Amino acid sequence: MRHRTSLGYTDPVMNEIKLALFQMSVCLEKEDNLQKFEDWAAIAAAEGADVLVLPELFTSPFDHELLSAASEPFEGGETVSTVADAAMRHGVTVIGGSFPEQASDGRLWNTAFAVSPDGEMLAKYRKIHLFDPAYPGISMRESDSMLPGDSLASFSCCGVPASIVICYDLRFPALFARLRREGAGIIFAPAAFNHVSGPAHWELLVRARALDTQSFVVACSPASNYALSYSPWGHSLVVDPWGDVLDDAGSGEGIRYCTIRPERIQQVRSQIPLELHQRPEIYG
Repeated sequence: MRHRTSLGYTDPVMNEIKLALFQMSVCLEKEDNLQKFEDWAAIAAAEGADVLVLPELFTSPFDHELLSAASEPFEGGETVSTVADAAMRHGVTVIGGSFPEQASDGRLWNTAFAVSPDGEMLAKYRKIHLFDPAYPGISMRESDSMLPGDSLASFSCCGVPASIVICYDLRFPALFARLRREGAGIIFAPAAFNHVSGPAHWELLVRARALDTQSFVVACSPASNYALSYSPWGHSLVVDPWGDVLDDAGSGEGIRYCTIRPERIQQVRSQIPLELHQRPEIYG
């Protein structure tokens, strides 16, 4: 794989981008999850998808022991190489959800990445906000086994400036304001909200961040699975810069297709020109 280090991209913008969101029911074995990705990648490519989007922690359920068993290094690891090979084989961009990346101290990073159709590593992002809830019904704490990342990820997706966040990051508007200032027009958000916060906040947060940034927010979740100790909410969403929900995948497993038109970004930004009206001398 070749790694892109410059953000000075000048790729032509596609008039339409067909997304395929992989709302997978993540199982216990990493190899089974990777095989499902490969099978679905072939299906989605045959359907004409330009960008394949994977959910958060798509190689292992959200469980400390299982995540540790499924963890691997970024360079030379099975997950990244499998995704990159599929991207090249099918000629598609892949937003690699996230997987447990090994750290030298035995802990993990929750790491997402993006690969171009020619196998170029476009972006790597380690989740910067760790999910340590204190409300009833959820006992899982990311900081018990994971490290926070410390940098952002920007890249070109089909010619559109894009970025990646992960799940709990959706609750931090200042992060999204930074991504907007850096030009993001599509923000990918692999995520795994639960059955407590999911019905209360999931759609609200995804739509709010799309409105904040006047960008497309593409939020891909694993499917619900009550057999797991932590069952995701599902309901992968594509929201446009006006805040309209273009697709809601529901709770079940499957591939969801949604076509977005990048021209919508500038339409909305010209109709409500937030950049012209902001007052940074008052609130930063």
